[in-house]
Amino acid sequence: MTDLQAAVEQRALGTPYVVETVDGGFDVRLDLVNQHWHTLFTTQGVLHTFVFHVRPDPERRTYSITDDEYAVTWTRLGTGAVEPVLAAAKSRQVGTVREFSSQKIWAWDDAGQYGKVVDYRFDSEEGRALVRAGAEAAGWKQTMGTAIRVGLTVGLLGLALALIVVLVLVVAR
Repeated sequence: MTDLQAAVEQRALGTPYVVETVDGGFDVRLDLVNQHWHTLFTTQGVLHTFVFHVRPDPERRTYSITDDEYAVTWTRLGTGAVEPVLAAAKSRQVGTVREFSSQKIWAWDDAGQYGKVVDYRFDSEEGRALVRAGAEAAGWKQTMGTAIRVGLTVGLLGLALALIVVLVLVVAR
C-alpha cells in the first residue's frame, strides 16, 4: 500500500466511500451495502454510481484516476430486504466523467403527512475530489489515465485527418 492509498483511506473515513486494493493500485467507490449508508441509498433511489480506478506510480509520485460509471438496480429479496446490484450501464462511460443530478419528490407518507420524501443530490466529482485531497496531502501529482490518453490521441488524429482533407479540397479547387 502506498502513502497515497493510506491518505485516501483516511479521507474516506466517515463517508459513504470505501477504498479497495486492486492489482496496480486501488479503487474508490460508494459502499452500497454498508448498513450505515444502505438506508440512505435505498430511500434516495441511487440509480448510478462511479468506481474511481486510481493507479499510482510510486517512483514518480504521480497517479491517474479513471472513472467507470455503473447503473445500480435495487432487488427486493424474499425477506423484504433490498439489495443493490451493480450492472454496467448500456452506454458505459470510462475516462473522466462529470455528472451532477438532483431529485426532490414530495408525496404523502405512511402517516398521512404531505412532505418531501426524496431529497437526493449526486455529484460524480465528490469521489474524485476525495482522491485528489488525499493525494495533495501526501504530495502526489495527478496525470492522465490510459483511457483519457487514448481518447485524446484518437481525437487529435481525427482532427489532423479532417484538416488534411480540408487542405486537399482547398488545393484541388
